[in-house]
Amino acid sequence: MSKIKNKEFVFLLLITLLGAVFRFWQLGQHSLWLDELATWHSTSRATIAEMWKIHSSIELTPPPYFFAQFLFARFVDQSEFGVRLPVAIYGTLAIPMMFLFVRRAFNPAAGLVAALVFAVAYQPIYFSQEARTYSFTILLTAAAGWSWLRLRTAVESNQNLRREIVIAIAINTLLALSHYYATVMVFVQGMTFWIGVRRDRKSFVTWLTVYGTTALLFLPWVVAMTGHWKQDYGWHQAPKLNDVFLYHRWLFGSASLYGILSTLAIIAFAILWRKNRVSAPKKPKFDLILLLWVIAPFFVVYVVCLFKPIYSVRYMAVGLVPMYALTGAAVSGVAQFFWRQPKTRFASVLLILLFTGLGIHETVWARQHYSVPKAEQRREAIAYIKDELLPRFPNAYILGIGLFGKPLNDYYFERLGVGRVTDFDALGPENYQDALKDASAKQAKEIILFVPGYGVPENRFVQGMLPLRPLLEEKQFHRAGVWVFRNEELPR
Repeated sequence: MSKIKNKEFVFLLLITLLGAVFRFWQLGQHSLWLDELATWHSTSRATIAEMWKIHSSIELTPPPYFFAQFLFARFVDQSEFGVRLPVAIYGTLAIPMMFLFVRRAFNPAAGLVAALVFAVAYQPIYFSQEARTYSFTILLTAAAGWSWLRLRTAVESNQNLRREIVIAIAINTLLALSHYYATVMVFVQGMTFWIGVRRDRKSFVTWLTVYGTTALLFLPWVVAMTGHWKQDYGWHQAPKLNDVFLYHRWLFGSASLYGILSTLAIIAFAILWRKNRVSAPKKPKFDLILLLWVIAPFFVVYVVCLFKPIYSVRYMAVGLVPMYALTGAAVSGVAQFFWRQPKTRFASVLLILLFTGLGIHETVWARQHYSVPKAEQRREAIAYIKDELLPRFPNAYILGIGLFGKPLNDYYFERLGVGRVTDFDALGPENYQDALKDASAKQAKEIILFVPGYGVPENRFVQGMLPLRPLLEEKQFHRAGVWVFRNEELPR
């Protein structure tokens, strides 16, 4: 593979800086939501042992991302910005990694276009501003694709394989341990290793060494997976076959036009290079391989869900890299075709600008990523309790309800200086009637109820208060609510 030229490096740097702007802009603007607070709760502990104890009790996701987050927490303030900083870095690094991946598969121009459309696409930006493992997984998926190509090249050209095998094992193992669904991508990449490669003893030994060793290194986590497999999580479901179309739409931020245009560009590209009108992929049938990397994970998960519903479309983030790699290569190829004719060169530029503009439009305007909250407004609701309610009801009893209860609620209660809070897990064994008796025992004339709405049946708690405790006022936030009740059940 030729070295990166100065001009390529300059363009890549500009694209990466553009992507970094979208990933770091207003990074700490919105409240941390439930899953992000779970990340903070485990990774902000004083020791690895404490972190692991909490992680193993509340998390389904394997630990590498959380270990990295734990290390960041030693040096970075755990504000909203600080908690999300690592994922923004991973998301930014994924841009040049995408370039290296597509450049090796197709050509430098395709690599730059793929990096550009990926840099401004909604879903990669969204995951780069959410303190969960998905941005980490996306970076490793791009790295795994790049490593897959290097390994194939080494096998085909009889190069020294030792370094490529070590790199492939390291990246694949980290990818598999970044998220349960990432194991599906490793599996699919292993299966497609044989497409277009000669089948001899050296190829087989290389394949077995890389993917067999990856499987052995992943094996210890299988024990934890079997434990999680037995649990029932209400937010999981079993996908339907037609959900594959919803999955395709989701990859483009639910922008139907973007998905349709991408599909048309891919079809046009496949026709053009098969007619020798544009440069073909450097690996035989690599457009088909990328397509399989996009689609096959969904069908593997579909089969697994026949036995246990564990589907959520956000878990399919592993499909983003091959989808945008294929889109970037297709747009570059069609633009290359237009560029060859002086009269249609403007169309080449317009095509690239169109796909760039669609990504920016989806992120900034259609989805209003920076201006409209996507999850519960815990910070705003608790600030309202502190600034608006407590001055009027200074002796009120504050009851906070939420998944996992106190640890997650206290992130904002403690930071905003709101004390005297009684918390419990909405889905746990605690009886909130005991908290109401405690309020009465403490002669609290009012009860302030705080309920973050994500996955919580808040009506059950609100309706349970009404018979003996008249509602004085309420205020709704995005996926969160605050209610004030008069406590008329005081001891006689």
